[in-house]
Amino acid sequence: MLSFDKQSFRVKWLKLAMHRLWPDPLIERVSAPRAGWAEAAQKVRERGEDGLLDDPVSTKFDETEWEWK
Repeated sequence: MLSFDKQSFRVKWLKLAMHRLWPDPLIERVSAPRAGWAEAAQKVRERGEDGLLDDPVSTKFDETEWEWK
């Protein structure tokens, strides 16, 4: 008698389907992490876009518990 394992079949089918859709790995290690970040940051600064997005807001903690030195 031939046995059939549905779970095993589903896993194998899913792996095959994913491999056909994405034959190459989706996540790959880069050779030089953060390459070009310094240059990109310099360009942002030159355009004047390196400020805060929102104005600083004080919290209750800042006003009552924080000790500025």
